[in-house]
Amino acid sequence: MSIISQDPLVRAGHFVGDFGSPFYGEERQRDVWNEAQAFGLQLAVWATLTAATITVWSVGGAAVPTYSEPSRASAWCAC
Repeated sequence: MSIISQDPLVRAGHFVGDFGSPFYGEERQRDVWNEAQAFGLQLAVWATLTAATITVWSVGGAAVPTYSEPSRASAWCAC
């Protein structure tokens, strides 16, 4: 078996990109926190959509808000 020496650029890349180094500890913690936030947001969005769907299926049309035209004699409109 022959061992091929690595190119200096590859060795420099291994040195700079050593994620096991304590230098990257804070960055790793930040990355974990960001992933947890993204997962929590996705969970909240899916839970809200699921709850809304279940509400419409169980309650029916009364659970869906409807739009009604404002009356012409409205106090805020000087028509």
